[in-house]
Amino acid sequence: MIDGKLFDAISIIIVAIIAALPGSLLYFNSKKKLEMESTSEIVELAMSFVDPLKERVSVCEEENKRQNEHINLLENRINVLESDNKKLITGSTQLIHQVRSLGHFPVFELDDLSSSK
Repeated sequence: MIDGKLFDAISIIIVAIIAALPGSLLYFNSKKKLEMESTSEIVELAMSFVDPLKERVSVCEEENKRQNEHINLLENRINVLESDNKKLITGSTQLIHQVRSLGHFPVFELDDLSSSK
Protein backbone atom coordinates (compact mmCIF):
# COMPACT_ATOMS: atom_id res chain seq x y z
CA MET A 1 0.00 0.00 0.00
CA ILE A 2 0.82 3.62 -0.23
CA ASP A 3 2.79 5.13 2.60
CA GLY A 4 1.01 8.00 4.44
CA LYS A 5 3.61 10.60 3.50
CA LEU A 6 3.54 9.55 -0.13
CA PHE A 7 -0.26 9.64 -0.08
CA ASP A 8 -0.17 13.14 1.40
CA ALA A 9 2.30 14.29 -1.26
CA ILE A 10 0.18 12.82 -4.07
CA SER A 11 -2.94 14.38 -2.55
CA ILE A 12 -1.25 17.79 -2.39
CA ILE A 13 -0.10 17.48 -6.02
CA ILE A 14 -3.62 16.52 -7.16
CA VAL A 15 -5.18 19.40 -5.17
CA ALA A 16 -2.56 21.82 -6.60
CA ILE A 17 -3.32 20.68 -10.16
CA ILE A 18 -7.06 21.01 -9.57
CA ALA A 19 -6.56 24.43 -7.98
CA ALA A 20 -4.31 25.61 -10.84
CA LEU A 21 -6.69 24.41 -13.56
CA PRO A 22 -9.23 27.31 -13.37
CA GLY A 23 -6.41 29.87 -13.30
CA SER A 24 -4.74 28.24 -16.31
CA LEU A 25 -8.01 28.19 -18.22
CA LEU A 26 -8.60 31.87 -17.40
CA TYR A 27 -5.06 32.70 -18.54
CA PHE A 28 -5.46 30.93 -21.90
CA ASN A 29 -8.95 32.41 -22.43
CA SER A 30 -7.73 35.92 -21.61
CA LYS A 31 -4.73 35.38 -23.91
CA LYS A 32 -7.07 34.40 -26.76
CA LYS A 33 -9.33 37.36 -25.97
CA LEU A 34 -6.33 39.70 -25.93
CA GLU A 35 -5.14 38.30 -29.29
CA MET A 36 -8.63 38.80 -30.74
CA GLU A 37 -8.79 42.36 -29.40
CA SER A 38 -5.32 43.09 -30.80
CA THR A 39 -6.34 41.69 -34.18
CA SER A 40 -9.51 43.79 -34.08
CA GLU A 41 -7.49 46.92 -33.26
CA ILE A 42 -5.06 46.17 -36.10
CA VAL A 43 -7.97 45.75 -38.52
CA GLU A 44 -9.52 49.02 -37.35
CA LEU A 45 -6.19 50.82 -37.73
CA ALA A 46 -5.71 49.37 -41.22
CA MET A 47 -9.22 50.43 -42.19
CA SER A 48 -8.53 53.95 -40.92
CA PHE A 49 -5.73 54.09 -43.52
CA VAL A 50 -7.72 52.34 -46.25
CA ASP A 51 -10.85 54.53 -46.09
CA PRO A 52 -9.08 57.80 -47.06
CA LEU A 53 -7.24 55.92 -49.80
CA LYS A 54 -10.54 54.59 -51.17
CA GLU A 55 -11.82 58.14 -51.29
CA ARG A 56 -8.65 59.31 -53.05
CA VAL A 57 -8.94 56.47 -55.59
CA SER A 58 -12.52 57.51 -56.26
CA VAL A 59 -11.43 61.12 -56.82
CA CYS A 60 -8.62 59.96 -59.12
CA GLU A 61 -11.00 57.76 -61.11
CA GLU A 62 -13.37 60.71 -61.60
CA GLU A 63 -10.47 62.93 -62.67
CA ASN A 64 -9.26 60.22 -65.06
CA LYS A 65 -12.75 59.93 -66.55
CA ARG A 66 -12.93 63.70 -67.01
CA GLN A 67 -9.49 63.78 -68.63
CA ASN A 68 -10.39 60.92 -70.98
CA GLU A 69 -13.53 62.78 -72.06
CA HIS A 70 -11.43 65.89 -72.67
CA ILE A 71 -8.88 63.87 -74.65
CA ASN A 72 -11.67 62.42 -76.80
CA LEU A 73 -12.98 65.92 -77.51
CA LEU A 74 -9.49 67.10 -78.46
CA GLU A 75 -8.91 64.06 -80.69
CA ASN A 76 -12.21 64.77 -82.47
CA ARG A 77 -11.22 68.41 -82.91
CA ILE A 78 -7.81 67.34 -84.31
CA ASN A 79 -9.55 65.07 -86.81
CA VAL A 80 -11.80 67.94 -87.93
CA LEU A 81 -8.81 70.29 -88.25
CA GLU A 82 -6.81 67.70 -90.22
CA SER A 83 -9.77 67.24 -92.58
CA ASP A 84 -10.11 71.01 -92.97
CA ASN A 85 -6.36 71.27 -93.58
CA LYS A 86 -6.51 68.65 -96.36
CA LYS A 87 -9.38 70.60 -97.99
CA LEU A 88 -7.41 73.85 -97.77
CA ILE A 89 -4.30 72.24 -99.28
CA THR A 90 -6.36 70.74 -102.10
CA GLY A 91 -8.06 74.10 -102.75
CA SER A 92 -4.74 75.95 -102.60
CA THR A 93 -3.18 73.51 -105.07
CA GLN A 94 -6.07 74.05 -107.46
CA LEU A 95 -5.79 77.84 -107.15
CA ILE A 96 -2.03 77.73 -107.73
CA HIS A 97 -2.55 75.68 -110.91
CA GLN A 98 -5.31 78.04 -111.99
CA VAL A 99 -3.06 81.11 -111.53
CA ARG A 100 -0.23 79.40 -113.47
CA SER A 101 -2.60 78.34 -116.24
CA LEU A 102 -3.47 82.01 -116.69
CA GLY A 103 0.23 82.77 -117.17
CA HIS A 104 0.89 84.36 -113.79
CA PHE A 105 3.06 83.46 -110.81
CA PRO A 106 1.20 82.74 -107.56
CA VAL A 107 2.24 84.79 -104.55
CA PHE A 108 1.90 81.71 -102.41
CA GLU A 109 3.36 78.25 -102.90
CA LEU A 110 2.58 75.18 -100.83
CA ASP A 111 6.31 74.77 -100.25
CA ASP A 112 6.07 77.95 -98.16
CA LEU A 113 3.98 75.99 -95.62
CA SER A 114 6.62 73.39 -94.88
CA SER A 115 9.40 75.99 -94.57
CA SER A 116 7.41 78.02 -92.03
CA LYS A 117 7.14 75.07 -89.58
